[in-house]
Amino acid sequence: MSDRPGTCPVCNKPFKDGDDVVICPECGAPYHRECYRQAGTCVYSDKHATGFEYTPPRAEPEAAAPGQGQPDGGTAAGGQAWSAGSQTNSGGILCKNCRTVNDATNIFCEKCGYPLRNVETAGQSGGWQQPPPGQAPPPNGPGGPYPGGAAPGYGPVYGGMDFSGEIDGISKRDWAEFIGAAAPTYLMRMGQMTRRNGKISFMFSAFLCPQYYFAYRKMWLWAILGLVIDLAVYFVNVIQQVAQAGFMVFAWLSPDTLYMIYDVLVFLVLGIRIASGLFALYLYKQDATKKIVAISADFGTSPVYHEELRKKGGVSVLGVVLCVVLFMVFNYAVVAFIGVDAVNALYAYMNELMASLAI
Repeated sequence: MSDRPGTCPVCNKPFKDGDDVVICPECGAPYHRECYRQAGTCVYSDKHATGFEYTPPRAEPEAAAPGQGQPDGGTAAGGQAWSAGSQTNSGGILCKNCRTVNDATNIFCEKCGYPLRNVETAGQSGGWQQPPPGQAPPPNGPGGPYPGGAAPGYGPVYGGMDFSGEIDGISKRDWAEFIGAAAPTYLMRMGQMTRRNGKISFMFSAFLCPQYYFAYRKMWLWAILGLVIDLAVYFVNVIQQVAQAGFMVFAWLSPDTLYMIYDVLVFLVLGIRIASGLFALYLYKQDATKKIVAISADFGTSPVYHEELRKKGGVSVLGVVLCVVLFMVFNYAVVAFIGVDAVNALYAYMNELMASLAI
Protein backbone atom coordinates (compact mmCIF):
# COMPACT_ATOMS: atom_id res chain seq x y z
CA MET A 1 0.00 0.00 0.00
CA SER A 2 1.14 3.53 -0.69
CA ASP A 3 -0.19 6.61 1.00
CA ARG A 4 2.45 8.89 -0.47
CA PRO A 5 1.00 12.04 -2.10
CA GLY A 6 2.28 13.60 -5.29
CA THR A 7 4.36 12.02 -8.02
CA CYS A 8 7.57 10.08 -8.35
CA PRO A 9 10.42 12.55 -9.17
CA VAL A 10 11.80 10.19 -11.83
CA CYS A 11 8.78 9.08 -13.88
CA ASN A 12 6.48 11.93 -12.79
CA LYS A 13 3.62 9.46 -12.31
CA PRO A 14 1.41 9.73 -9.20
CA PHE A 15 1.77 7.10 -6.50
CA LYS A 16 -1.08 4.60 -6.30
CA ASP A 17 -2.18 2.03 -3.75
CA GLY A 18 -0.02 -1.07 -4.06
CA ASP A 19 3.05 0.75 -5.49
CA ASP A 20 6.43 -0.44 -4.20
CA VAL A 21 7.79 2.82 -2.76
CA VAL A 22 11.25 3.52 -1.38
CA ILE A 23 12.31 6.61 0.57
CA CYS A 24 15.60 8.50 0.24
CA PRO A 25 17.29 8.24 3.67
CA GLU A 26 18.85 11.71 3.25
CA CYS A 27 15.89 13.93 2.33
CA GLY A 28 12.83 11.67 2.53
CA ALA A 29 11.88 11.90 -1.15
CA PRO A 30 9.67 8.97 -2.25
CA TYR A 31 10.30 6.92 -5.40
CA HIS A 32 8.98 3.89 -7.16
CA ARG A 33 11.56 1.23 -6.35
CA GLU A 34 12.23 0.52 -10.03
CA CYS A 35 12.55 4.25 -10.82
CA TYR A 36 15.04 4.72 -8.00
CA ARG A 37 17.04 1.74 -9.22
CA GLN A 38 17.17 3.17 -12.76
CA ALA A 39 18.14 6.65 -11.55
CA GLY A 40 20.82 5.22 -9.30
CA THR A 41 20.60 8.09 -6.84
CA CYS A 42 18.20 10.66 -5.43
CA VAL A 43 17.48 13.45 -7.90
CA TYR A 44 17.94 15.89 -5.05
CA SER A 45 21.39 14.55 -4.11
CA ASP A 46 23.09 17.83 -5.04
CA LYS A 47 20.92 19.56 -2.42
CA HIS A 48 21.54 17.12 0.44
CA ALA A 49 24.60 19.01 1.67
CA THR A 50 22.43 22.10 2.19
CA GLY A 51 20.07 20.23 4.52
CA PHE A 52 17.30 19.91 1.95
CA GLU A 53 14.26 17.96 3.15
CA TYR A 54 11.52 16.70 0.90
CA THR A 55 8.02 18.02 1.59
CA PRO A 56 4.84 16.78 -0.10
CA PRO A 57 3.87 18.89 -3.12
CA ARG A 58 1.11 21.41 -2.84
CA ALA A 59 -1.98 21.02 -4.96
CA GLU A 60 -1.45 22.76 -8.30
CA PRO A 61 -3.87 25.57 -9.23
CA GLU A 62 -6.30 24.90 -12.00
CA ALA A 63 -5.18 25.98 -15.42
CA ALA A 64 -6.59 29.26 -16.61
CA ALA A 65 -8.84 29.34 -19.61
CA PRO A 66 -7.06 29.79 -22.95
CA GLY A 67 -6.29 33.38 -23.80
CA GLN A 68 -6.01 34.67 -20.23
CA GLY A 69 -2.26 35.17 -20.47
CA GLN A 70 -1.11 32.55 -17.94
CA PRO A 71 2.65 31.92 -18.00
CA ASP A 72 2.22 28.16 -17.77
CA GLY A 73 -0.20 26.52 -20.12
CA GLY A 74 -2.10 29.69 -21.09
CA THR A 75 -1.49 31.96 -24.04
CA ALA A 76 1.35 34.43 -23.61
CA ALA A 77 1.83 37.81 -25.16
CA GLY A 78 2.63 37.63 -28.88
CA GLY A 79 0.67 34.40 -29.33
CA GLN A 80 3.20 32.18 -27.54
CA ALA A 81 2.41 29.53 -24.93
CA TRP A 82 4.93 28.30 -22.39
CA SER A 83 4.98 24.66 -21.35
CA ALA A 84 7.24 24.26 -18.33
CA GLY A 85 9.23 21.18 -17.48
CA SER A 86 8.32 18.92 -14.58
CA GLN A 87 7.74 21.10 -11.50
CA THR A 88 9.13 19.77 -8.21
CA ASN A 89 7.81 20.27 -4.73
CA SER A 90 10.59 22.78 -3.99
CA GLY A 91 9.52 25.04 -6.84
CA GLY A 92 12.33 23.96 -9.16
CA ILE A 93 12.16 22.30 -12.56
CA LEU A 94 13.32 18.72 -13.10
CA CYS A 95 15.34 18.26 -16.29
CA LYS A 96 13.81 15.47 -18.36
CA ASN A 97 17.22 14.60 -19.78
CA CYS A 98 19.57 14.28 -16.76
CA ARG A 99 17.04 14.52 -13.89
CA THR A 100 18.78 17.54 -12.34
CA VAL A 101 16.56 19.88 -10.30
CA ASN A 102 16.99 23.43 -11.66
CA ASP A 103 15.92 26.83 -10.42
CA ALA A 104 12.39 27.70 -11.50
CA THR A 105 13.62 30.67 -13.58
CA ASN A 106 16.06 28.62 -15.68
CA ILE A 107 15.49 28.24 -19.42
CA PHE A 108 18.10 25.50 -19.92
CA CYS A 109 19.34 22.81 -17.55
CA GLU A 110 22.34 24.08 -15.62
CA LYS A 111 24.03 20.68 -15.89
CA CYS A 112 23.38 19.36 -19.42
CA GLY A 113 21.89 22.37 -21.23
CA TYR A 114 18.65 20.57 -22.14
CA PRO A 115 15.70 22.98 -22.71
CA LEU A 116 13.45 23.04 -19.64
CA ARG A 117 10.55 24.79 -21.33
CA ASN A 118 8.83 24.20 -24.67
CA VAL A 119 7.49 27.13 -26.62
CA GLU A 120 4.49 26.35 -28.80
CA THR A 121 2.81 28.67 -31.24
CA ALA A 122 -0.69 29.61 -30.18
CA GLY A 123 -2.48 31.36 -33.00
CA GLN A 124 0.41 33.42 -34.36
CA SER A 125 3.77 32.59 -35.92
CA GLY A 126 7.05 34.14 -34.82
CA GLY A 127 7.12 37.09 -32.48
CA TRP A 128 8.43 37.58 -29.00
CA GLN A 129 8.34 34.77 -26.47
CA GLN A 130 6.88 35.23 -22.99
CA PRO A 131 9.51 34.75 -20.26
CA PRO A 132 9.03 32.13 -17.54
CA PRO A 133 7.37 32.94 -14.20
CA GLY A 134 9.36 35.33 -12.06
CA GLN A 135 11.63 36.52 -14.86
CA ALA A 136 11.23 40.06 -16.12
CA PRO A 137 10.64 40.52 -19.87
CA PRO A 138 13.66 41.60 -21.91
CA PRO A 139 13.72 45.33 -22.65
CA ASN A 140 13.39 44.84 -26.39
CA GLY A 141 10.08 42.99 -26.63
CA PRO A 142 6.42 43.51 -25.74
CA GLY A 143 6.15 44.61 -22.13
CA GLY A 144 9.56 46.27 -22.19
CA PRO A 145 10.54 49.89 -22.79
CA TYR A 146 11.84 49.17 -26.29
CA PRO A 147 9.07 47.30 -28.13
CA GLY A 148 9.87 46.67 -31.76
CA GLY A 149 13.55 47.56 -31.38
CA ALA A 150 16.75 46.52 -29.66
CA ALA A 151 17.61 48.00 -26.30
CA PRO A 152 21.17 49.21 -25.74
CA GLY A 153 23.25 46.26 -24.60
CA TYR A 154 20.72 43.58 -25.53
CA GLY A 155 20.77 43.29 -29.32
CA PRO A 156 18.24 40.94 -31.00
CA VAL A 157 15.50 39.21 -29.04
CA TYR A 158 16.66 35.70 -28.13
CA GLY A 159 13.39 34.17 -27.00
CA GLY A 160 13.54 35.22 -23.36
CA MET A 161 16.94 33.60 -22.82
CA ASP A 162 18.47 34.07 -19.37
CA PHE A 163 21.52 36.34 -19.76
CA SER A 164 22.57 36.22 -16.11
CA GLY A 165 26.08 35.03 -15.33
CA GLU A 166 29.42 35.11 -17.11
CA ILE A 167 31.61 32.96 -19.34
CA ASP A 168 35.36 33.53 -19.06
CA GLY A 169 34.69 36.70 -17.08
CA ILE A 170 32.49 38.18 -19.81
CA SER A 171 28.78 38.74 -19.26
CA LYS A 172 26.43 36.61 -21.34
CA ARG A 173 24.78 39.79 -22.64
CA ASP A 174 28.11 40.90 -24.13
CA TRP A 175 28.65 37.40 -25.54
CA ALA A 176 25.20 37.52 -27.16
CA GLU A 177 25.98 40.88 -28.75
CA PHE A 178 29.26 39.53 -30.12
CA ILE A 179 28.03 36.12 -31.34
CA GLY A 180 24.83 37.28 -33.02
CA ALA A 181 21.79 35.21 -33.92
CA ALA A 182 23.39 31.89 -32.90
CA ALA A 183 23.97 33.14 -29.33
CA PRO A 184 21.55 30.70 -27.59
CA THR A 185 23.24 27.64 -29.10
CA TYR A 186 26.79 28.93 -28.68
CA LEU A 187 26.27 30.11 -25.10
CA MET A 188 24.68 26.80 -24.11
CA ARG A 189 27.55 24.77 -25.58
CA MET A 190 30.25 27.09 -24.24
CA GLY A 191 28.63 26.90 -20.82
CA GLN A 192 28.73 23.09 -20.97
CA MET A 193 32.39 23.21 -22.02
CA THR A 194 33.25 25.55 -19.15
CA ARG A 195 31.44 23.45 -16.54
CA ARG A 196 33.31 20.29 -17.48
CA ASN A 197 36.56 22.26 -17.90
CA GLY A 198 37.06 20.78 -21.36
CA LYS A 199 38.03 21.93 -24.84
CA ILE A 200 36.03 19.56 -27.05
CA SER A 201 32.61 20.27 -28.51
CA PHE A 202 32.06 18.87 -32.00
CA MET A 203 31.08 21.37 -34.73
CA PHE A 204 30.02 19.57 -37.92
CA SER A 205 30.34 22.67 -40.12
CA ALA A 206 33.95 23.16 -38.98
CA PHE A 207 34.70 19.49 -39.70
CA LEU A 208 33.15 19.65 -43.18
CA CYS A 209 34.77 22.91 -44.38
CA PRO A 210 37.20 24.33 -41.81
CA GLN A 211 38.36 27.31 -43.87
CA TYR A 212 34.79 28.42 -44.62
CA TYR A 213 33.69 28.03 -41.00
CA PHE A 214 36.60 30.10 -39.70
CA ALA A 215 36.07 32.75 -42.37
CA TYR A 216 32.36 32.88 -41.49
CA ARG A 217 33.26 33.47 -37.83
CA LYS A 218 35.96 36.06 -38.73
CA MET A 219 38.84 33.91 -37.53
CA TRP A 220 41.04 35.00 -40.40
CA LEU A 221 44.38 33.33 -39.54
CA TRP A 222 42.74 29.91 -39.14
CA ALA A 223 40.76 30.48 -42.34
CA ILE A 224 43.92 31.32 -44.30
CA LEU A 225 45.75 28.28 -42.90
CA GLY A 226 42.90 25.95 -43.90
CA LEU A 227 42.63 27.53 -47.36
CA VAL A 228 46.38 27.29 -48.04
CA ILE A 229 46.49 23.58 -47.14
CA ASP A 230 43.36 22.91 -49.22
CA LEU A 231 44.94 24.68 -52.22
CA ALA A 232 48.18 22.72 -51.77
CA VAL A 233 46.27 19.43 -51.91
CA TYR A 234 44.43 20.58 -55.02
CA PHE A 235 47.67 21.63 -56.74
CA VAL A 236 49.48 18.34 -56.02
CA ASN A 237 46.39 16.39 -57.09
CA VAL A 238 46.33 18.15 -60.49
CA ILE A 239 50.07 17.64 -61.00
CA GLN A 240 49.68 13.97 -60.11
CA GLN A 241 46.80 13.47 -62.56
CA VAL A 242 48.74 15.20 -65.35
CA ALA A 243 51.74 12.94 -64.65
CA GLN A 244 49.44 9.91 -64.74
CA ALA A 245 48.28 11.09 -68.17
CA GLY A 246 51.89 10.94 -69.39
CA PHE A 247 52.80 14.64 -69.15
CA MET A 248 55.41 15.51 -66.51
CA VAL A 249 55.25 19.12 -65.33
CA PHE A 250 58.27 18.62 -63.07
CA ALA A 251 60.77 16.29 -64.72
CA TRP A 252 62.67 15.89 -61.43
CA LEU A 253 59.57 14.54 -59.64
CA SER A 254 58.78 10.89 -60.17
CA PRO A 255 55.14 9.70 -60.13
CA ASP A 256 55.87 7.70 -56.97
CA THR A 257 57.10 10.84 -55.21
CA LEU A 258 53.96 12.71 -56.29
CA TYR A 259 51.78 9.92 -54.93
CA MET A 260 53.62 10.02 -51.62
CA ILE A 261 53.30 13.83 -51.32
CA TYR A 262 49.63 13.68 -52.21
CA ASP A 263 48.92 10.92 -49.65
CA VAL A 264 50.68 12.91 -46.91
CA LEU A 265 48.66 16.02 -47.73
CA VAL A 266 45.39 14.07 -47.78
CA PHE A 267 46.04 12.69 -44.30
CA LEU A 268 47.05 16.17 -43.17
CA VAL A 269 43.75 17.61 -44.43
CA LEU A 270 41.79 14.82 -42.74
CA GLY A 271 43.60 15.47 -39.47
CA ILE A 272 42.90 19.20 -39.74
CA ARG A 273 39.21 18.55 -40.36
CA ILE A 274 38.91 16.25 -37.36
CA ALA A 275 40.79 18.70 -35.15
CA SER A 276 38.68 21.60 -36.44
CA GLY A 277 35.45 19.74 -35.76
CA LEU A 278 36.53 18.92 -32.21
CA PHE A 279 38.19 22.19 -31.19
CA ALA A 280 36.59 24.88 -33.40
CA LEU A 281 34.23 26.05 -30.66
CA TYR A 282 37.08 26.25 -28.14
CA LEU A 283 39.22 28.20 -30.63
CA TYR A 284 36.29 30.51 -31.32
CA LYS A 285 35.76 31.07 -27.60
CA GLN A 286 39.45 31.92 -27.13
CA ASP A 287 39.50 34.23 -30.15
CA ALA A 288 36.25 35.95 -29.18
CA THR A 289 37.40 36.42 -25.58
CA LYS A 290 40.52 38.29 -26.73
CA LYS A 291 38.48 40.49 -29.06
CA ILE A 292 35.80 41.27 -26.46
CA VAL A 293 38.44 42.11 -23.83
CA ALA A 294 40.17 44.42 -26.33
CA ILE A 295 36.88 46.09 -27.23
CA SER A 296 36.06 46.52 -23.55
CA ALA A 297 39.47 48.11 -22.93
CA ASP A 298 38.93 50.58 -25.78
CA PHE A 299 35.20 51.29 -25.55
CA GLY A 300 34.06 49.89 -22.18
CA THR A 301 32.60 53.20 -21.00
CA SER A 302 31.70 54.50 -24.43
CA PRO A 303 28.14 54.57 -25.83
CA VAL A 304 29.43 52.71 -28.92
CA TYR A 305 30.70 49.72 -26.90
CA HIS A 306 27.83 47.43 -27.91
CA GLU A 307 27.96 48.65 -31.49
CA GLU A 308 31.64 47.66 -31.60
CA LEU A 309 30.78 44.22 -30.20
CA ARG A 310 28.33 43.64 -33.04
CA LYS A 311 30.76 45.06 -35.63
CA LYS A 312 33.81 43.03 -34.57
CA GLY A 313 31.72 39.92 -33.84
CA GLY A 314 28.87 38.37 -35.78
CA VAL A 315 29.54 36.56 -39.03
CA SER A 316 31.07 37.37 -42.41
CA VAL A 317 29.36 36.05 -45.52
CA LEU A 318 31.83 38.14 -47.51
CA GLY A 319 34.68 36.14 -45.97
CA VAL A 320 33.17 32.88 -47.23
CA VAL A 321 32.61 34.35 -50.71
CA LEU A 322 36.21 35.57 -50.74
CA CYS A 323 37.47 32.04 -49.95
CA VAL A 324 35.44 30.64 -52.85
CA VAL A 325 36.75 33.34 -55.20
CA LEU A 326 40.35 32.71 -54.16
CA PHE A 327 39.93 28.99 -54.83
CA MET A 328 38.56 29.70 -58.31
CA VAL A 329 41.39 32.14 -59.08
CA PHE A 330 43.92 29.55 -57.90
CA ASN A 331 42.28 26.97 -60.15
CA TYR A 332 42.79 29.16 -63.21
CA ALA A 333 46.35 29.92 -62.07
CA VAL A 334 47.17 26.20 -61.88
CA VAL A 335 45.79 25.64 -65.38
CA ALA A 336 47.92 28.51 -66.68
CA PHE A 337 50.98 27.16 -64.88
CA ILE A 338 50.85 23.61 -66.19
CA GLY A 339 50.07 24.82 -69.70
CA VAL A 340 47.60 23.99 -72.43
CA ASP A 341 49.44 20.85 -73.56
CA ALA A 342 49.25 19.36 -70.06
CA VAL A 343 45.53 20.17 -69.83
CA ASN A 344 44.86 18.58 -73.22
CA ALA A 345 46.81 15.46 -72.20
CA LEU A 346 44.76 15.24 -69.00
CA TYR A 347 41.46 15.63 -70.88
CA ALA A 348 42.49 12.95 -73.40
CA TYR A 349 43.45 10.59 -70.56
CA MET A 350 40.17 11.19 -68.77
CA ASN A 351 38.18 10.59 -71.96
CA GLU A 352 39.99 7.29 -72.56
CA LEU A 353 39.38 6.27 -68.96
CA MET A 354 35.66 7.06 -69.20
CA ALA A 355 35.41 5.17 -72.49
CA SER A 356 37.08 2.11 -70.99
CA LEU A 357 34.71 2.22 -68.01
CA ALA A 358 31.72 2.45 -70.34
CA ILE A 359 32.84 -0.73 -72.10
